[in-house]
Amino acid sequence: MPAIYLDNNATTRVDPLVVDAMMPYFEDKYGNPNSPHSFGEDTHEAIDKASDQIYLSLNARDEDTIVITSGATESINTVHKSFLFDYLKNKGSKNQILTSSLEHSAVKASLKHLAEFGLEIVEVPHKDFVISMSDVNSCFDPDKTLFISMVYANSETGIILPIQEIGALAKEHNIPFHSDATQGVGKVPINLQELHIDYMSFSAHKFHGPKGVGALYLRDKAPLVPLLHGGNQMGGFRSGTLNTAYIVGMGEAIALATEDMELKTEKIVSLRDKLEDFILAKSPSSVIRGKNVSRIPNTSFIHFPHLDTQRVAWLLNKQGIAISNGSACSTQSLNSTPSDQLKAQGCRFSLSRFTREEEIDKTIAYLSKIL
Repeated sequence: MPAIYLDNNATTRVDPLVVDAMMPYFEDKYGNPNSPHSFGEDTHEAIDKASDQIYLSLNARDEDTIVITSGATESINTVHKSFLFDYLKNKGSKNQILTSSLEHSAVKASLKHLAEFGLEIVEVPHKDFVISMSDVNSCFDPDKTLFISMVYANSETGIILPIQEIGALAKEHNIPFHSDATQGVGKVPINLQELHIDYMSFSAHKFHGPKGVGALYLRDKAPLVPLLHGGNQMGGFRSGTLNTAYIVGMGEAIALATEDMELKTEKIVSLRDKLEDFILAKSPSSVIRGKNVSRIPNTSFIHFPHLDTQRVAWLLNKQGIAISNGSACSTQSLNSTPSDQLKAQGCRFSLSRFTREEEIDKTIAYLSKIL
């Protein structure tokens, strides 16, 4: 187990307070929340509380819907395939899906599958890993665009897309808008009453909750064809017995992540900036992707022109310092295609509220030997 963990965009440790909240639902309160007896009532109340925590943390409205899923990948696929099913059934005149060139592999792979059924995928290109509204507008065709699916923040660089403006464009033309907010939720304030997002996906394990649970947000009356059928759980949007302990964990995790978020962010940014300032002083030719644009506060993606950055990551790992060269989900297959960020040869350092200054100091001390 690495002594210093700086790969929090891949996953995070579960907050001990989250573990404490979950434990009773493994041992004592194990009833099916749909059962009519007291065992079911106990777990149903716990799920209601977790749901309230999610709604409150994201400032969702009562008329909106939060569908619990196994994680962002399922949420993304549910939305995408819902539009596919509708397209195949109705064969409307619109057949384009507008997305970005900076999406997570879950979005890319899902859209690639949709393309096999005749849907056209239009990718907005990035310029130095930034997506601008002018680029979005140049690729957007209101007469052909069936829906828009764009990531909230890129998982490798941490750069935030112009989500509010994209949502406004979608709303103006009455086109559904989905955003994969996996790297945004729990890291930056998200106010769903201010954003024109119809569908939003995220995973609990990115903000110190358990793996294997996430959610799909649906704006009021946003249509959705269920991916899973079999029961009436989640209002019929997602069948299957609810995983009470993990839902409780997600609710507690998002509440903790968004509580005093400004103070937590201030600490994380100070440690991130300390690391970046050292690297730029020691290696002036290095480039920090997104340094001067909006990005999530915990992420540094650094290009070392004079170094093999895969070796840098390997050397750091040998010292017990865990970083990455990109998205964990795109490195599982030896045959996978590297993302643009990987091709740019960068190292990703992603911190969390559990990162300590002494850990950054130790990382700096070792980097000083190899830069």
